[in-house]
Amino acid sequence: DLGGANISMDDSHVYGATGISASATGSLSLINGSTLIGNSGNTYITTGGNVNVDNSAILGNPDVFLTVGGVVNMNDGGTIRASEPMTIHLTFPMLASGGYFVNGVEGVVFDLLTGTGFRADGSPAILGLNLLVSYGGGATTTLNAPTNNLIVALGESTKPPDPEKDKDVFEDIKKDAPVCR
Repeated sequence: DLGGANISMDDSHVYGATGISASATGSLSLINGSTLIGNSGNTYITTGGNVNVDNSAILGNPDVFLTVGGVVNMNDGGTIRASEPMTIHLTFPMLASGGYFVNGVEGVVFDLLTGTGFRADGSPAILGLNLLVSYGGGATTTLNAPTNNLIVALGESTKPPDPEKDKDVFEDIKKDAPVCR
């Protein structure tokens, strides 16, 4: 078990033979090839702040449970992985906060080009199937689950739309259209 205000791992490895638990009132950061492995048991992570996984990995066998007070950031090959039965449970207890980012792009599940993101049993995870997300203690997110195995971040997706340049698109959008996370 790991605990503290902020937990930082730099080229470090923590192995739990029967699972692992990490709790931080602040943030959890894994960088430079660090690993947090629950080998024959679930991995439980609870933070009051962000979870940052840069060129590192969090592994649960069978599942990963994350309760995150901030956001989840995965960069440069960083992965959060679950083995069979391959489920990642991601909970953001504060309705107004939360979200996950892969290589800086919000809402991406997996970036095939860099191998960054959520994996389940060796494959890219699928939102609503083996990546279950809930906000504010509410129901698990299953809306807009992709029909294929991955969502890839490419090209201009990090730039917001330009209302002047894309007038024809914005004219067709109703102001009271529902917004989904």
